[in-house]
Amino acid sequence: MDFINDVYFGKLYPSSTAKARERIHWICQRVKMTDVLDVGCSQGITDILIAREGFHVYGVDISKETIASANTYRDAESPEVQARLKFEAADFYQQDFGDQKFDTIIMSEVLEHLVQPERFIEKSQRLLKDDGVFVITVPFGIMDHPDHKGTFYLLNIMELLEPYFDIVEASIIHEWLAFTAVKSKVKKSIPTQVDRNYVRDLEKNMQIRERSLLDTIEKLKNNLDLKKFETETKDLKNKIWKRDNSIFALTETVDQLRADLSQANMAILKLKAEAIMSDVEYMKDINHSRNVFEKTIQIYKTGGVKRIIYKILKKLKLRK
Repeated sequence: MDFINDVYFGKLYPSSTAKARERIHWICQRVKMTDVLDVGCSQGITDILIAREGFHVYGVDISKETIASANTYRDAESPEVQARLKFEAADFYQQDFGDQKFDTIIMSEVLEHLVQPERFIEKSQRLLKDDGVFVITVPFGIMDHPDHKGTFYLLNIMELLEPYFDIVEASIIHEWLAFTAVKSKVKKSIPTQVDRNYVRDLEKNMQIRERSLLDTIEKLKNNLDLKKFETETKDLKNKIWKRDNSIFALTETVDQLRADLSQANMAILKLKAEAIMSDVEYMKDINHSRNVFEKTIQIYKTGGVKRIIYKILKKLKLRK
């Protein structure tokens, strides 16, 4: 999802707000007459701005989530602006517009997302009124994005437009190439000559961007203290080596503790077994003593003690 409204209002990437506003205002200034089609309208900030000024705008975007956001912004506008503004989630190339034609078609930050951008260009030419205007912006040069499928410089975007349109204006707005074009009466097979002013502006902007990149590289070099980095890297390696040695020593200690614990457990088990055996023998002795005692008591109770004494005395020959 694109968050151009949030960038425009400074809620997101505030450092890019001024640039985004300049590009959007450039587009708004080139809209003409009444009926406007915005292809890839995103959150709809461009359409809202021109609808406030009386234009009837139809914004289409393939993202349902983006259109839902655009309609939220639309609902915050006055009833008069809402009546002039319509957003719809649709595939522009597959959408059937019937006989409807438009005075202005806007295609901002769209072509770089397409594998075959010429199909959108050709359909825009068919939907544009004969005296209408086509307003296009694309990123200038490499702008890394996971969904970007093409990179545009001055010549390849002009070659893309020229079979269907006559280019009226070409501008460079910070990181974007911007064009206005009118409908060609016939499809051209031979490209027109490039205006030297376009090339001059292009080279001037390239110089500005190159200088900016070189300044950035120099700042990065100055901020990067290689000696300090090497020293810190060496210290870090030493710390890692010491840590690894400590871990190894701790591992050996743990292994030895585990071995000692295993031996201690075996000794405990042996002591438990010996204690159990000792308890068994002790119980046997107690049971034997109890049996002897019980028998003695039984003999005494039955009068057997006198016979025992008699037998003893007889053996001792103390009684006949």
